[in-house]
Amino acid sequence: MRPQWAILVTGVLLLLSSQEADSLTPSERCEACQIVLKTVYGHFFKQVSSRRKLAHQLRHECNRHYQYRRRCLLFTRTNTLEIIFHEMGATEFKPINPCTVLKECKSLHSPIIETSEERTNGMDETTTSFNDNTSTSTDETITVVE
Repeated sequence: MRPQWAILVTGVLLLLSSQEADSLTPSERCEACQIVLKTVYGHFFKQVSSRRKLAHQLRHECNRHYQYRRRCLLFTRTNTLEIIFHEMGATEFKPINPCTVLKECKSLHSPIIETSEERTNGMDETTTSFNDNTSTSTDETITVVE
């Protein structure tokens, strides 16, 4: 009777462990997909030169995301890689587009990345305010005591 219980317990544990491996919700999968593709695209400075280099960098980035690794490594297959390479060659790359084509995201999900104009405007304001703050502190003097 004990071997039957052991088999039953082992089966339940295997079932639970397989559910943990794919424990990401659809929105978490969508977000992870976009983060991976955004990071890889940024690595190439917005100019992906070859499919081979893209596949290598995708594998490297996928290995960094533990819970998403298994699904992510499927991106390096030939057909999927072709879709990603084509999307990254477009004039304006948005990670939500290939993730939607690859069925990691649905049309209801929103992109996680702000537009380049918003990033640039935010940086300009920060730089301006930083320069304003530094220009007012020229009155102070520093004396070095030895």
